[in-house]
Amino acid sequence: MALLASAAAGLGWLFATDAGLRWVLARAEREAGGALVIEGARGTLISVVTIRQLRFEADGTRIEAREVGTHANLAAAFAGRLSLEPLHITALDIAIGEGGNRASQPPTLPFGLRLADVQVEHLRVLRGEAIYSLRKVYFKDIALTPVPASVSAAGTFELEHERFPMSGRITLGGTLERLETRLALRQGDIAADASAVLAPFRAQHLVS
Repeated sequence: MALLASAAAGLGWLFATDAGLRWVLARAEREAGGALVIEGARGTLISVVTIRQLRFEADGTRIEAREVGTHANLAAAFAGRLSLEPLHITALDIAIGEGGNRASQPPTLPFGLRLADVQVEHLRVLRGEAIYSLRKVYFKDIALTPVPASVSAAGTFELEHERFPMSGRITLGGTLERLETRLALRQGDIAADASAVLAPFRAQHLVS
């Protein structure tokens, strides 16, 4: 009982105080070995957390999120999972560098992760000179499980294009090593569907 009480008190401090939030974010930066930088964080994990800018860069890829707001679920933490709902991001940039080092295996997840009611106002994917711009990106639920490292997600978006703007829907499933992807695009009365199996950590990324 004393051990349970101590664990509950520790989680209470972690989630209900500004010091707990700072400790979590500082540890995340240390664990990332300098690849992660978090600036302008405010709030507590049991209430609303806002982050002015979050930047992660590794293996030739840079991810930068601006004006992030979320709420963590304390009950999920007791069960060994990180649950964030809702998650709002004003702007998200993903820059994929050419010739960068590619990870040979998927990352190890120390705990389960669930993101719900995810909204990204503006998303840009940059690779070389190509820029893909999306807006109104929405995922009702994104789930990552640690063993095996698997993912499930379903979302919608609008593709910005000067001549051919489109709306789309994407579904992800499987594991991080073998990711099943389904994509549906619509432009006016024209619709197109595609599916593929991706292997991000193999030399041949596209399996089928």
